[in-house]
Amino acid sequence: MGAEIGAAAPVHGLGLEPAARDWPALSAAELAPILALYDGLGPVKAIAWHSPRPFAASGLVTCARETVFVKRHHSAVRDAGDIGEEHALLAHLRRAGAAVPDVRAARGEQTAIAAGAFVYEVHAVAPGADLYRDAVSWSPFTDLAHARAAGRALGGLHEAAGGYMAPPRGTGLLVGDFRILGGVHPMAA
Repeated sequence: MGAEIGAAAPVHGLGLEPAARDWPALSAAELAPILALYDGLGPVKAIAWHSPRPFAASGLVTCARETVFVKRHHSAVRDAGDIGEEHALLAHLRRAGAAVPDVRAARGEQTAIAAGAFVYEVHAVAPGADLYRDAVSWSPFTDLAHARAAGRALGGLHEAAGGYMAPPRGTGLLVGDFRILGGVHPMAA
């Protein structure tokens, strides 16, 4: 299997300082059987980049025929149903012409693959340069033009979401549940 670039790199903590990983970094050996479920990718060659985002392990995975963005969630935080709800919205946005990356479906049309304690999702790599891929999620834009472009994009997403009909989401973690952060000991939780 290919190289594991940055496998031990820290992730973003709740402040501005890097923190130790709560989840193990993605590995080529772990991803090989998962990505084998997808036609057209070929074997895993390397993990070209590991995301520093704290709530899941994700990165750019180079396969023999294509590079994809893979995200792994612990099922205690988000399960395949939670992720499937998000994929349904993304499919609606794409049909409406929004510039959102394509969610890849494995054989059997599954877009969220449960394996052991984890759930995986695979996306096409978005075109262009991601100037904020290593920035702390809650940091401000570095340029006024970037903020304006983000506002226009958000407005476009809002318009593209028009007519989307789905039942209300559950109150799972990272969706509508503030219990951990509002608790007495959020780090322990």
